[in-house]
Amino acid sequence: MNPTTLMIRKLPLPYTLEDVYIELSLLFTEFDFLYLPWDMKKEQNCGYAFVNLTNASLVPAFIAILENHSFGGGNVTCNVGLANVQGVEANLQCLLRRVASGAVKKDPDFILNGRKANLSMVRAVVASRR
Repeated sequence: MNPTTLMIRKLPLPYTLEDVYIELSLLFTEFDFLYLPWDMKKEQNCGYAFVNLTNASLVPAFIAILENHSFGGGNVTCNVGLANVQGVEANLQCLLRRVASGAVKKDPDFILNGRKANLSMVRAVVASRR
C-alpha cells in the first residue's frame, strides 16, 4: 500500500482543529481526514497534525506545497513527513485504541470527509452496519 497519511509538524500551538482545516483547505483540498492532537492540560494543540490524502500520487505535491509553509504567517515553518499509521480506517482504529487506553481525551474531534466528527459518531456508523 502506498502511503497517504502525513504528519505536519511545527503548527502554531493556539491553533484549533478548525484553524488548521481552514488554512490547509486554502492550500490543498484533496484530503479526507485531519486530526490535531490536543493537550488538555495546556489547553492547546500538541504542535502537529495528521492528514490523509485521497490518493497516494498526491503526496509529493502536498509535501512541496506544505513543506516550509508558515501557518498563520508566523516565523516558524512547518515540516511534513510520512505518518507511522497509514489510511483513514487505520487512523480511526488507532484513535479508538488510544482512547480506550486513556492516552488521549475521551472523544477527540477530527475532520472526516470535510466535516467535523468524533469517535462517538464513528462508533454509531460502525454499529449501524452490523
